[in-house]
Amino acid sequence: MFKLNYKSNRFKFLILAFVLFVIQYFFPLHSTVQLLFFGLGVLFFGIPHGSLDHFIYHKERNEAMNIRSISKFLLFYLGFAVLYASLWLISVELSILLFIVISAYHFGEMDLKALTIKTSLSSRILFSFYGLLFLVNYLLFQFPNVESILLGFPGFEQSQVERLRLLYGYQEEVLLASILIFVPILSIYLFQSKLIGFVQLETVLQLVVLMLIVFNLPILLGFGFYFNIWHAGLSMIEIKKFLGWQDKNYWFIYRKSWLTNGLSFLMIGLLFVVFKGNLERLLAIFFMSIAILTAPHMKVISVLFSKER
Repeated sequence: MFKLNYKSNRFKFLILAFVLFVIQYFFPLHSTVQLLFFGLGVLFFGIPHGSLDHFIYHKERNEAMNIRSISKFLLFYLGFAVLYASLWLISVELSILLFIVISAYHFGEMDLKALTIKTSLSSRILFSFYGLLFLVNYLLFQFPNVESILLGFPGFEQSQVERLRLLYGYQEEVLLASILIFVPILSIYLFQSKLIGFVQLETVLQLVVLMLIVFNLPILLGFGFYFNIWHAGLSMIEIKKFLGWQDKNYWFIYRKSWLTNGLSFLMIGLLFVVFKGNLERLLAIFFMSIAILTAPHMKVISVLFSKER
């Protein structure tokens, strides 16, 4: 008999998403409140979930933290970041496309983790495909807001947005095609892997409900919830488990990562000061900064998940 796991973290997060949707539906939140929700989520969940990468890096390699090992980490982390940042100077359009592809895999790996999928080439393709379909459809449904943010990227011009606008008129067709393509692929993969069961069904139902809520919220609330609460929250739980910090509260984590958090908070504060009054440019530069750090972060987290499997 199928029975929902009401005590799971994913179920609890879905309840929060539903509450947010109800509030927004009956008492629409002012844009300032939406920005505050997004900003506080980034400060308390989004940034902290990535500020522990150096702990994960050392744990994965069974290395003690010292000047030599930290130097190796910085060389690896900043090397990836600088390499990707240089791409922004060459082509903003290509950089954004690469950011979407990298994020697609990163989101897919977290969202589909509960399916107990083992690491393999086919699973990596499945993660990427799921994440890509999610992001493409979400960006299309939110295109009026996404368009203004894209124009906030330095070097991104109106002519480049016009090419994306062509897909906007076919958002429902793209969504239907995505469902018709992904559902059979997921079903075949699970059947061949002998992973079809109540756990997998529950995971799929949770993701469907999550998407319905996120797609029908304003972008600052919808993507803010997905990235800061769902993705970062679930990631923090997995990170705590991997580091053996299950019995530690979140203030312990903030204290352990005070330096990296502090530098991130300082950067965001500077962005607010420099781009005050220009929300689109502020969000564009923020996402550009996140994009530069996504590649090394994804590499660290991916190794963590691989070890768990």
